[in-house]
This record gives sequence, C-alpha cells and structure tokens, in this order.
Amino acid sequence: MATAKYTPRPQGLDREFHRLAVETGKVHLQRCRACGHHQHPPRRFCAGCGSPDLGFVPEVPALDAGAAPSTACGIDMGPARLLDDGPRLGRFYAALGRINQLTVTDTRSGGQPWSVSASFGDFSNGGLSPKDSFTGNLLGWYPTVSAATGANGDYDIRVIPGPSVEPSATPSPVPNRTLASALFGTTAVVVQLDARLKLLIPVEANDGRYVGRISFTLI
Repeated sequence: MATAKYTPRPQGLDREFHRLAVETGKVHLQRCRACGHHQHPPRRFCAGCGSPDLGFVPEVPALDAGAAPSTACGIDMGPARLLDDGPRLGRFYAALGRINQLTVTDTRSGGQPWSVSASFGDFSNGGLSPKDSFTGNLLGWYPTVSAATGANGDYDIRVIPGPSVEPSATPSPVPNRTLASALFGTTAVVVQLDARLKLLIPVEANDGRYVGRISFTLI
C-alpha cells in the first residue's frame, strides 16, 4: 500500500521557525529581547511581558548527564479570598494562579519517552509558630499541555498531561506529581507545559506572605 509523505506548508510566523530548522539543522525558539522569555509556537507578542520585540535563538544545547542546573522563578498567587460556599465554607482562604510555561526541547532520535514531575514543600511566612506554616498538600494542581510540536510541525498526541490533584488537608509529606509525560514513539521536539494552581490557606493561619517551593525534574 502506497503512503504519501507529509510535507509541511508553514505560514505566517511558522515560516521562520521552519526556515531556520532547514538551514541550520537545529530547532530555534522564539526569544523576547525585552525580558528574555522563550516560547513556542511563535507568537506576535511575548507571553511573558507582552513585548512585540521578538527574535529566534537556537535551542539550549543538551547538558552532560552529571550536570544539575537549576533556575528560579516566582509564581505570584495574588491575594486570597475567603471561601463563601461549598463544603469548605468559612474554613479556608483560596488563591488562584498558574505556573509560568515550562518548555521541554527534545532532539533525541528514536522517540524516547520522558516525564516531568514536580516536588512540593510546605508553605511558610517565616515565623516560628505552628500557625505560621501549612502543608503543601493544600495546593491544587491541574496540568495542561499547551503545545507539542513534532519535527514536521504537527501536534503529537503522545504527550499527555499528568492527573489533576485537588487541594487536601492531608499532613505532609507531599507526594511528587506528574506535570506531563511523553509515550514511547513520540515525535514531539518542542513541548510547552502549564498547570493551573489553587491554594487553600487555613483561616487559623497567622497573617503574612506565605512562600512555598516547587521543584521540577525531567527524566
């Protein structure tokens, strides 16, 4: 049985992405000249700061197995409001947010699987009282796959988001959670991941600005 070869016909901003890939043999990501944010697929404005001053840069080179780099960025959940309905009425404040999009670039051959997981710590305002901290299990987690672009520019359905986790008052420790995973045979080269967040703060917690840590691991 004869099969037809897929030939991408990029349009608009995708043309530059494909042209650079063909001419250099490398995947290029769009980078904001104003704030340094990387994004894919290409857009007319930066998803980080809204600037239209965008260009393309080569992907970050693969790291040695022994390297353990880390980057730090903040997620501001904003002010919390008292829950006024449902089974938790009057018992918790709720704050909503989302992680800044996390981009996975995979140039390995053979469609090797991978997974991104997250580990969580407790939340604290820096005080020493038991009411100055609460369990990280109170952070709800709702992952999504924003984009999974294959070498031919098509969307790869073999990249799947991790399961949603509702906030829970279960005491620490906080189990690791899966943000997304790619099944064997994936063709995705550039994947963008995100997650909505919902934090519940016990009403008995002391006033203050609470801070928690989320660490992501790619294997």
